[in-house]
This record gives sequence, C-alpha cells and structure tokens, in this order.
Amino acid sequence: MSRFQRVNPSQAGPAALGILLPPGRRTLVLLRPRPLDWDLVPLRPDEIEGPQTPFWEVDRDEGASLASELHRGLEEWAQGGLGRVEPMPAPGGRGYQVRVGLGRFVLIACDRVPGVPYKPVRFDTVSEALDAAERITSVLCPRPGTNQEIYFNTDQFTKSTEPRT
Repeated sequence: MSRFQRVNPSQAGPAALGILLPPGRRTLVLLRPRPLDWDLVPLRPDEIEGPQTPFWEVDRDEGASLASELHRGLEEWAQGGLGRVEPMPAPGGRGYQVRVGLGRFVLIACDRVPGVPYKPVRFDTVSEALDAAERITSVLCPRPGTNQEIYFNTDQFTKSTEPRT
C-alpha cells in the first residue's frame, strides 16, 4: 500500500510534497517539500561531480516523463527500495550541501526564494546538514503508517504551489 496520497495541487496541505514542472520551453522538474524551506533540484547526469552544480533542464515532454519517473522512485523507496539523502562537502570545502539519490536522479537542496534563480543551500556545519537530510528524508520516504500528501503540478503552475509566506 502506498504511503503517498495523491491530491490536487489546490487541495494540498502545508505538509504536502509537490512534483512541479514550471512553465517554459526549457524547465526543471522540482520536488517541493512544502514544510521545508528548500526545493530539490535535479543535477544534470553528466555533471554531477563537476566544479559547478548545473541543473538538469529539459523540454516539457521530457519533464513530464521525468516527473512520473521521480514519482515511481519515491514509491519504490517508500516500499524498501533504494534512496538516500546525505550531506556532502560543498565545492571549495566551505560548508556542506544536501543531496538526494533516487533512481538515476541526484537532486540538491536549493533555497526557495520566489523570483531568484536556484542556488544550492550551504550549511555551515555537518550537524546542520544532517538535520536537513533527516527532515528531507521524512517527507520523501514517509514512515510506515504515514499518509504523505503528494501532488503534481505539471500542466498548470499556479499560486497554489508558491512557497508559503
């Protein structure tokens, strides 16, 4: 039985997890854990270990397919499949980032600031990064008996998916 309860974006509560495909010819597929201050943005598969953290931009058709793949990965992880959330040293050796491994995806926690391009969160200490990783894990891989709301916003991107204020 799924630990995720699919809901309409307009009916999703403050603890919901969103799979978003913002408008545009080229876009990002995002995981938005509403109770947290970060979005999870996929890194390009060919640049995961590069000096920068380029995000995986896709066209809308590929984005819809990747959104479905992310959903399947979340379902599998919740049922005992593979998935992980872990702190990593930030480029340049100053602080830490938090990355999610899910299927073929590597996603990075980024500050969610409306109107500002995504930038990976930098945690000052490993303890802060570990705390963030635990909080992210609790939304992405809910415990047995949990009913985590999940919503998709791949066709219409409305204010109902904007960050809480």
